[in-house]
Amino acid sequence: MKKIFVALLILMFVSINGYSQTTCQIEDSILWYLNKVDQYSLYSGEYWEGKDDTLIYYNDGLRTYLLNTLEHHPQTLSVAFERASKLMHITTSGDRKFRIYSWNEKSGGTMEGFYSVLQYKAASGTKAQAIYPKPGDIRDMTDNGEAPGFWYAKIYTLKPHRNKTFYIALRRSQLLNYLGTCGVRAFTIKGDKLNDSIKLFNNYAPSNSIDYAYDLFSNYNDKRRKEKWVVHFSRNKHKLYVPIVVDEKVSGKYLVYKFDGKCYVLKRKPDN
Repeated sequence: MKKIFVALLILMFVSINGYSQTTCQIEDSILWYLNKVDQYSLYSGEYWEGKDDTLIYYNDGLRTYLLNTLEHHPQTLSVAFERASKLMHITTSGDRKFRIYSWNEKSGGTMEGFYSVLQYKAASGTKAQAIYPKPGDIRDMTDNGEAPGFWYAKIYTLKPHRNKTFYIALRRSQLLNYLGTCGVRAFTIKGDKLNDSIKLFNNYAPSNSIDYAYDLFSNYNDKRRKEKWVVHFSRNKHKLYVPIVVDEKVSGKYLVYKFDGKCYVLKRKPDN
């Protein structure tokens, strides 16, 4: 009965006419879902049978709400959503054509899972799609050892040609209390489609992303309150610097990828 009630609530929110909502109402709905996720978080409060199912309902509900609403409101590509951004990660490209919404699913454990929804400006209008989890995805470690979802901190925009734009998103994940990952993933928009598997990086073999796992605490500067070494680009974005990790510790040296007009190719000699 509890599950049916929750499902009806989600259906009620999702079925609201997307064209009739103001930006403030959209943010209110996002906050409603995020507060429900926090309320049923497995990190806090007592556990009871069915609590994890209810948590999934609200996480899935927020994902569905965003997918059904963002496409009807192109102005949301540049709206700050100041209240919602305190509870979820919202990062936007410099040209305001690509945005990622990420939030912690709060399903418990030292490995944190995240949902992510992409919003982008296509040829025929604003579009939205989920990259994790998609309907039917298993919320757990995958067979190849990838983390159960990333959150996206920043989007770099690279425009090498007049009619070509690459969006390179800085992403992170949490594997254990001390162990996390950092890296980048590439996207590009062509017509009405978002290509989320473009092979923009070449390290012996073409790849859509570059990630490295490391001891979070060993790379943190307490005085400056930020990480010592992190993946970053040169000012003109023609070079990508990826920290080298040895025995889970960031070494202070970088692998350098140079953009050759088509992709970032690894230089064989690391930089100090």
